[in-house]
Amino acid sequence: MTVISHLTDNYLVAIYRIREEEHRIVTHGRLARLLAVARPTVSAKLRRLETDRYLTFRGSEPVQLTASGKRLAEEVLRRQRLAELLLTGQLGLSWADAHVTAQSLKHAITQAMEDRLIEVLGAPTRSPFGYPIPGAGEGLRPSTTLREVPVGSSIEVERVFDSDPPLLSVFEEERIAPGARFAVLACEEARGCGVSKVGQAASRRYSWCKPARTGRPITCPLRSKTGRGPSGVSAARDW
Repeated sequence: MTVISHLTDNYLVAIYRIREEEHRIVTHGRLARLLAVARPTVSAKLRRLETDRYLTFRGSEPVQLTASGKRLAEEVLRRQRLAELLLTGQLGLSWADAHVTAQSLKHAITQAMEDRLIEVLGAPTRSPFGYPIPGAGEGLRPSTTLREVPVGSSIEVERVFDSDPPLLSVFEEERIAPGARFAVLACEEARGCGVSKVGQAASRRYSWCKPARTGRPITCPLRSKTGRGPSGVSAARDW
């Protein structure tokens, strides 16, 4: 049996998420930012993964997973998301702690353990953060980012960005979770969109902002009507 390194797992999952879940072109620079490594390090690893037939790329062309690379990425991601469900639902860990712990656990889960987790958890189709579990029969549902929703719309959270533990803590504290409903109050170019929970007074508002370095959505809750604080969701859909 071939032993796959944790580093290989992490690269394949990162490529899979960028391409299959974010629908973005996989570039060396994007991978370097996501994995927090230098571009030469990414280039060297990609050449090794190409030699091992997990992916293909040529020069500046986008990176693409082969069938075996995609299959392995889905296996690892499936086990991670099953672990997140176990840790949050059965063991009561916080979202942030569950995500970090599942990052390590996913490498230790065997096929027998995976089968048992699926049985114990009731054959789930989505992670606690709204992302589909590969192989469970559901893909990403049609959605839009909060910034694209017209002011005055009512939205239901489809999924929240799950790769930033401190941000996950904010989401959990503010109950910004898949299925939560909000009304979009206003959107500004510099600050993002302010929303309030449907059925509640708009005493607490949330806003989106965009970090300059990564370009990824991040939230900044407003602790008052004028003060800044953390907030937001990564994707939402109309209801």
